[in-house]
Amino acid sequence: MLATRDTLLKFLEAGLQTSGLPVKSNPDKPLVLNALNVTFLGTVPAMRVNPGRFELTVSLDLLVSGDAHATAERKVETLKRAVDVALAGQVTPKLDYSDPAHPDALGTALYWQFWQSWRRIPDPESLYEHWSRTMSVWWSEEKRT
Repeated sequence: MLATRDTLLKFLEAGLQTSGLPVKSNPDKPLVLNALNVTFLGTVPAMRVNPGRFELTVSLDLLVSGDAHATAERKVETLKRAVDVALAGQVTPKLDYSDPAHPDALGTALYWQFWQSWRRIPDPESLYEHWSRTMSVWWSEEKRT
C-alpha cells in the first residue's frame, strides 16, 4: 500500500514539475491553497474479482486563488489541464521508495481511471475556486520472495 501511494505521488510530482503545481497529501489537514491535494479515500485496498488485483479510490482537489496575473477561474483551468496531461498515460511502473534516492522497481504497474470529469465544489462564501476529480487506482500484487 505504501509503495502504491508513493508511486502515484512521485509520478504526479514529476509530471507537474514544469507547471509549478506542488502535490500535497495530508488528509488530516485542510486543503492546501494553489496545490494539487491528493487524498486516498481508503486505508485498505479493495480486492476485486481477480484475486491479487487491488484497488483504491483517490480524490484530486485543486483549491486555487487568483493573483495579479490571472483570476482564480483562469488559473484553475490551466492547472486542471496540467493534471489531466500528467495523468494521460494512465500507467506507471510501481516503485518502492524505501530509499528515495534509489527507488526499486517492484515488477508491477500502477493503473488509474477517472470516474468523471472535474467538478466544481460551490462555496458562495469562498474567494477561491475548488475543483475535484475522483479516480480509481489499481495494481496487481507483487510476487513474494
